[in-house]
Amino acid sequence: MPTKSTSIENQSMKTAKEKAFEYQLQTLTLEMQYIERSIARLDEITQTTKYWAILIWSGSMSLILGQQSLRQYAIFASVIPFLFWLIDARWRYWLGYFAYRQGKISEFINSDALQKAFENQSLSGFTVLDPLGKVYHETPKFKKRRTLSRALKSTEVLPFYIGMIIISLLIGAFFFLNPIP
Repeated sequence: MPTKSTSIENQSMKTAKEKAFEYQLQTLTLEMQYIERSIARLDEITQTTKYWAILIWSGSMSLILGQQSLRQYAIFASVIPFLFWLIDARWRYWLGYFAYRQGKISEFINSDALQKAFENQSLSGFTVLDPLGKVYHETPKFKKRRTLSRALKSTEVLPFYIGMIIISLLIGAFFFLNPIP
């Protein structure tokens, strides 16, 4: 059974390169945990954004439809989900930064590069502690995948907000074309 002094001796026998490598690995582990927490938090924020969109839009529609004199203005309620759609897409856009970096870490861990890093006791060539993946921001692949346009078209965002917008427009058009005296 190793004693405390044996453990200390083993620690002191490690080279600076080995210690730096261990530190990089620990930092990479912390980065992965941070990314996971950030993605979870941004998912929560986008869900809350949807809740607020439903609450404010349905409240507005109830108010508009409840007052006969306001029914012709129901078409303007479509602005509410549109604005929330932009907000939600912006959060999704930021979430994409973390997801992209998470993918790059996964590629690294599942490639031969990790084994080479252990053999060389160095993570050279792989940036550590870059949760937003800033090192990739100028790459064509990143620029193609991380756009606000893509975030707006996300299958988790587009049908939800377009549905509310269409309902508002249809109800507004109905009451505009069929005014109640």
